[in-house]
Amino acid sequence: MPDGVPSAPPPAPERRPGGFRFLLVGGSALACCAGATNVLAMLGGVHHPATHVTGTLTSLPAAIAQGDADAIAVLGALVLGFLLGAALSGAVVDSTELRVGRRYGVLLVAAGSALALGATLLGHAHPAIGGAFIAGGAGIQNAMATRISAAVVRTTHMSGIVTDLGIALGKALTGRGVTRWRVTLYLALLGGFLSGCVLGFELYRGLADAGLYVIAGALVAAGGGYFTWRIKHFQRHAG
Repeated sequence: MPDGVPSAPPPAPERRPGGFRFLLVGGSALACCAGATNVLAMLGGVHHPATHVTGTLTSLPAAIAQGDADAIAVLGALVLGFLLGAALSGAVVDSTELRVGRRYGVLLVAAGSALALGATLLGHAHPAIGGAFIAGGAGIQNAMATRISAAVVRTTHMSGIVTDLGIALGKALTGRGVTRWRVTLYLALLGGFLSGCVLGFELYRGLADAGLYVIAGALVAAGGGYFTWRIKHFQRHAG
C-alpha cells in the first residue's frame, strides 16, 4: 500500500441475530425432526428421502427415461409437496425477523398434521400422495426457519450447512475472522439432523411407517406449546 494512504479499518463483527437462543434450540430440534422424517420416508413406503429435493430432481429424469410411471409419480409428488409446503410458510410468515406473536405455531401444527396424514396414506398404499404430504410437512418447517432467520437457518438441507462450515474453516485457516455464533449454529443444526437420522432408524425398526406419527406428534406438541407460551406472554405484558 502506498505511503501516506491509511489502511482500511477491519470490518465490524457481524451482529448475532435477535432470538439467537430460540433459533439455536428450535432450529436444531426442527433439524432433528427433518432427519428422522427423511430416514422414515426413505426406508418406508415412499422409498425416497422426503427432504432431498436435489436428489429427487436428479432421479426424476432417469425415471422418465425408463418409463417408470410409479417412480415418476412419487418423485414428482415429493417435489410438488415440498414446494407447496414452502409456499404455505411464505404465505403465513410475512417477516424475516423472529418476533413474538407471529403464527409459528400454526405452521408447526400444519407440518405435523401433514406428516400424520402422509403416514396414514402410506398405510393405505398411496405412496405418491402420502409422500407429497410428508414432503409438504418438511417444506413447511424448512421455509419457516429459513424465513424467520433471514436465510441463516436451514433445517432439512445439510448441503448449505456443510458449505457454510467449510467457508468458516477456510477463513480460519487463512487467518481471517470467523463468526463464532454462526459456527455454533451450523454445528447445532448438523448435530440435530444427524441425531434425527439415528432416531428415524430406531423408529422405523420399531414402528415402520407409523414412526412418522411420533415426529408428527412432536411438531404438533411444539406448535401447541408455542400457542400456550404466546398467550401467557401477552397476558403478562398486558397486565
